[in-house]
Amino acid sequence: MTIEKIEFQGFKNCFKITWNHFKLIITQDIGPRVLSLSYNDNQSIFGMKSHNLSTLSTPSTIGGEGNHSILNDQWNLFGGHRLWHAPECAGRTYYPDNQPIQIEIVNDGTMVIMRQAIEHLTGVKKTITLEIKDGSGSGSGSGSGDVGRLSYIQVNHYLENKGVWPIQCAPWAISVMAKDTKAIIPLSNDSANGLLPKTSISLWNYTKLQDPRITLGNKYIMVQQQDKSLENIGSNKIGSRVNSGWSASITNSTLFVKIIDTDTKDLQVDLGANVEVYTDNDILELETVGKLLTLEPTPPLSPPIDVSSPSRIKTSTPFVQILTEKWYLFQINDIPTPQNDNDIDKNILPIINEILN
Repeated sequence: MTIEKIEFQGFKNCFKITWNHFKLIITQDIGPRVLSLSYNDNQSIFGMKSHNLSTLSTPSTIGGEGNHSILNDQWNLFGGHRLWHAPECAGRTYYPDNQPIQIEIVNDGTMVIMRQAIEHLTGVKKTITLEIKDGSGSGSGSGSGDVGRLSYIQVNHYLENKGVWPIQCAPWAISVMAKDTKAIIPLSNDSANGLLPKTSISLWNYTKLQDPRITLGNKYIMVQQQDKSLENIGSNKIGSRVNSGWSASITNSTLFVKIIDTDTKDLQVDLGANVEVYTDNDILELETVGKLLTLEPTPPLSPPIDVSSPSRIKTSTPFVQILTEKWYLFQINDIPTPQNDNDIDKNILPIINEILN
């Protein structure tokens, strides 16, 4: 893995991470966020929204020289991949991530840690880690052949309660995808005896099922981002309880696969939806929602949680919540964008099964 400091989209303090066919860009100026993700030198599959960054202040003292902080106190979309806490609430969820963060590189250069300062309004501290995995389980990044093809980035999202009273929330990982992206939500594996319902679909007040951007199949839901000819339709969102352990999207012949937890029995947020897709005329968001738990306050004088070794942090730790996504990228130039269930079964599902098996 190589890391190079660069400027990107007006942010002065960014780092380009290159490993195998992955190229990621993160920033120290705001976040924690992953601003860009691409297959080799292809266009980023993440979407970015243009902002006037002239509001950046003089260099701050957080994280080293040259860092900047946003002066306004409003939440900004920016784009890329971010961490929120659910259920969605106007004040708590939209706490701005406009301030500089701390970035560390650990585990012999195989993991990047992005730590946000404590949110003063909520008492929550957000951390995202990116760890390279070569597909063989060693994490060395030295694989070849199919091991290299099946290499992935393990993305751990942490919510820590640094306040003084218990809070109830769920980690919510949101990837803002580029325009013209098509997202795929699998409608879960069949129930064992075929007599019980296998999943549920969540709808919002602004959900429009007859929107031409949404394709409701028997096995999958597809959502296509479109930035023209739909001005009168506007925003739309749909979600489902997914136990098959994945979601996916296709952007400019790049297949993006998220491997997620298959355990859905304790999901409570958004009527049990753990995979959600939001779209409007500018973006599409591919989202994963974790379990709703009560986070107890971090004990006084506790050392920082050791996220460099995720296995040491049990999901039962009373003041920390963890949500894991495994990111895979595939170049699929010879595969047309799917239009129906059969297309996904024929061209996308074999790749998913290759990962899962």
